[in-house]
Amino acid sequence: MSEETNKEKQNWIRQGWSDFKKIFSSDGKKKKKRTKWVLIICIIIVALFFLYREVLEFHHYQTVASTENNASEAIEYASFGNLIIRYGNEGASAISSDNTTIWEEAYEMENPIISVRNNYFAIADQKGKTIVIMNRDGFCQQISTDLPIQKIDVSDTGSVAVLMQDEGSISYLGLYSLSGKKTAEGTLHFGNSGYPLSLAISEDGVNLALSVLDIKDGQSKSSVNFYNFAHAPAEGKDNQVASFTYDNTVIPEICYGTGTRLVAFGDDKVISFQGGAEPQEKNVMEIEGTVRSIVHSEDRIGLLYDQGDNGDGSTLVLYDYTGDEKRRYSINGLYSSVGLLENGEVYLIQDKNLAIYRKYGRVKYTGSADTPFYTIISQGNGMRYVFVREGKTEQVRLSLF
Repeated sequence: MSEETNKEKQNWIRQGWSDFKKIFSSDGKKKKKRTKWVLIICIIIVALFFLYREVLEFHHYQTVASTENNASEAIEYASFGNLIIRYGNEGASAISSDNTTIWEEAYEMENPIISVRNNYFAIADQKGKTIVIMNRDGFCQQISTDLPIQKIDVSDTGSVAVLMQDEGSISYLGLYSLSGKKTAEGTLHFGNSGYPLSLAISEDGVNLALSVLDIKDGQSKSSVNFYNFAHAPAEGKDNQVASFTYDNTVIPEICYGTGTRLVAFGDDKVISFQGGAEPQEKNVMEIEGTVRSIVHSEDRIGLLYDQGDNGDGSTLVLYDYTGDEKRRYSINGLYSSVGLLENGEVYLIQDKNLAIYRKYGRVKYTGSADTPFYTIISQGNGMRYVFVREGKTEQVRLSLF
């Protein structure tokens, strides 16, 4: 091969490589441009999805499934995790979020009341002597008390605290295990020392609290008494470990959260406590106005206030069990009851009107139906809920139209 021919071949190779680099560079620029636009489109899609999920306010919903309820007896509803408990005078049933009846349990009660915890719930015949303990699988135990029942509270272990009263003025405090055995009864009673209003049992069933109202000479005071059943008391002693008194205050409701945290709801203040064998007052929250409703779960408590004579809205304030404020909602409209959902959201009901607020405070849904709402449960963090209304239970999905 001549030197001239060899140079021509080398020039051809160099020219080919140069042309290839130009093509490759051009394709690379096109590829980068395409990647840029794909990224922009993805960001827009994510932003629109966030806008749909977290910003937009919905006023409509689509019914995915519905079950009619034509029962003639008085029926009440309660949320139990992702189940709905339907109970009345003749029995109770558990309904899943897709409207499937999981189980049914028959009993006879004149005035059933319910207490719900994470693992168990109990239904008692107020002014009667029957308690039925159940869980997600159905019936666990039936307990017969010696005296008429006033109030009950169930623990996460299935044990039940019972406040009872005989025909006189003395009230008795009873504690029953899941097996139905009496672990304490009749040892704690109140004669001239006041009238018990509420009781609460801790999640482990070891600690118990009782609020007592005492009125003398036209002056009222309330006491929150604490009891610990981890060990048998010393001879001549009972299980009471502490008592806190508040003058000119009525405390109609108390509740335990996780561990040994307890909150007492008074008419002028809310008090938080901590501790089992040695309870201590942790925080006092002053009531800000007229309270329309209170609510509590295992980790949150809430107060729903009127905005006052000059406003037609409400204010919802959420706290943790230490008394620290976690969220404040400005609610459009007046609602009579409030509920806490497992996904962190809150809902408010006023007869046929319903509002759902996101956990960060922004309104998610407001609307109405042709029959009153009883309760709702969430199905995850999306648009799906179960609406329990008079006459029907609906599985729904929120929509813009």
